[in-house]
Amino acid sequence: GRSLDTASDSLRFSAAVAWFGQELRSERGPSKEALAQARSLAASSLGADPGGYRAGFLDMVSAAMDLD
Repeated sequence: GRSLDTASDSLRFSAAVAWFGQELRSERGPSKEALAQARSLAASSLGADPGGYRAGFLDMVSAAMDLD
């Protein structure tokens, strides 16, 4: 097992998306702390984003964090 820190930007970003999805599906509801961590992971692994979809994901996570 390699560390996530040494993984490619694409793999790290994909992990953040999966983490976000798991939080949304959680029976207890999404944890704001976990959403913030997933957003941070995604933000640190944006890489090339020619269509702006990765930046759009960051906006979506931020919007989910603002929901009460």
